[in-house]
Amino acid sequence: MSPNPDLESASPVTALAGAVLKVVSDALASGALVGDVARSLTADRVPLERPKNREHGDYATSIALTLAKSEGKAPRDIALVIKNGLEKVSGVASVEIAGPGFINITLDKSSQGAIVNRILSERENFGKVKLLSGVKINLEFISANPTGPLHLGHTRWAAVGD
Repeated sequence: MSPNPDLESASPVTALAGAVLKVVSDALASGALVGDVARSLTADRVPLERPKNREHGDYATSIALTLAKSEGKAPRDIALVIKNGLEKVSGVASVEIAGPGFINITLDKSSQGAIVNRILSERENFGKVKLLSGVKINLEFISANPTGPLHLGHTRWAAVGD
């Protein structure tokens, strides 16, 4: 449950989710967090978004709000625990708590440029995954009646097929 939090080793979102997960894991180990939701948390369930307003950092997470009920604590108190942990992660320039418990994260310049370096070094292999390697899939292209208007019923056949 503790991926490498080094933000230069992976895509920023994946690495940052791993870093948040490690902070939560460390907080569980120290007793700062004790709830079942925190124990069952996985990196793909760490909510990370790009804020609409650039002044709110590079990424924002509402993980403290998610954990608050099971922890029986105020979201801002949980956000403070996570903030203190994230401030120690290499690649993170600053962490701020906003509103009821949102955590705004700003990456430093080196981790912002890491993804560009990775794209340049991997070239055409960047973004390729082997998840479905060797698996056959059937890809169909749907078409609606070109002489009539599109409506919601067309989506049913897109999902179900003919």
